[in-house]
Amino acid sequence: MRPLSSVLALAAVLACAPEATSPCYAPASYSYRGEVRSVGQLPGVAYRVLALPGGRALAITADLDQSPYRFEAFTIDPAGGAVESAAAWQSDLGEVIRLDDGRIMFFEDFACRYFLIDLDEPATVTPRTCDFEDMRVTLLWQASGAEVLLFGEYFGGGSGGGAVFSLDLATDKVTRLATQPTEHAFGTPPREPFPLCDGRLVFPHTMLDGGDFIDDAPAVHYYDPAEKELTSLDLSFAPERAAQLDAKTALLLGHDDDRALLAQLLDLEAGTLRPLTAPDEELDTMFDDTVVGLADGTALVTGEDGAILVFSPETERFAPQSARFAGAARHLLRLSTGPVLAFTDADNQIDIYE
Repeated sequence: MRPLSSVLALAAVLACAPEATSPCYAPASYSYRGEVRSVGQLPGVAYRVLALPGGRALAITADLDQSPYRFEAFTIDPAGGAVESAAAWQSDLGEVIRLDDGRIMFFEDFACRYFLIDLDEPATVTPRTCDFEDMRVTLLWQASGAEVLLFGEYFGGGSGGGAVFSLDLATDKVTRLATQPTEHAFGTPPREPFPLCDGRLVFPHTMLDGGDFIDDAPAVHYYDPAEKELTSLDLSFAPERAAQLDAKTALLLGHDDDRALLAQLLDLEAGTLRPLTAPDEELDTMFDDTVVGLADGTALVTGEDGAILVFSPETERFAPQSARFAGAARHLLRLSTGPVLAFTDADNQIDIYE
């Protein structure tokens, strides 16, 4: 029989052991000072950005002067102010995700072709092809170690519509999953879906039709990976920007038919909207990622010319900040440690909000 002291010690270890990773979104622990400083500069415009472990980031630039386009990945260390080239490749436009094993996947939008980028020294880029026609990919999500879900459109049969595909990394096989059909495809932003505690994924996004935003359309999709079911919400407006605040709530921004700014809180579990008082200052909705959930349960929104507003769900107000980014933010990225990177249009300067 073990001594009582050993039993108590074991119990203490088990009590302090980390819990299993939850699919829920949860704010981290970080206290923002509301300060902005420059951490470097990219040699080109940021096309896609990703958070890396340890408070680092990855930015992908694109040279679109000729096809196939040239992409280059840069690692960013805000603590040391280092921006270093990590890998380069040529392809058409695509979407990006960081896999569980640390590799980066870049999946071409209109082709069953992707690249696996290993950032370890020396960085390697491995092109891989799969076999599936009439598919467009707009969002990626890793469901398990070997399976990546591809969200986008299926054009088979002469008509387009939202669809979900499964990619087996071991075999490069793509399968179209049996989902409820929707005529509206998955769009952007955000670049990642919002995970719910019951395992479902939520996609608030913009849908485009001939270059115009669609109003009064199913603009939020719910996907259940376990049941392989896709459902959509009919909203009074198509959200142009969105940020998840906690496991149950998201902030949606958009415009009405008269282009008046709208702000809404979405109950992610119930699928219901509650209107908010929109800020007086016009927000920057030109670029994809100009609103981001902060690590304290609030959200950072960028106004024109680098202005910063912070939305608090407690006060339900957008508070202007004294600090500003160097220019309009093309992308906002919350780092794993809490601060936010802004990739601006001011000579591609990278600012950090902390």
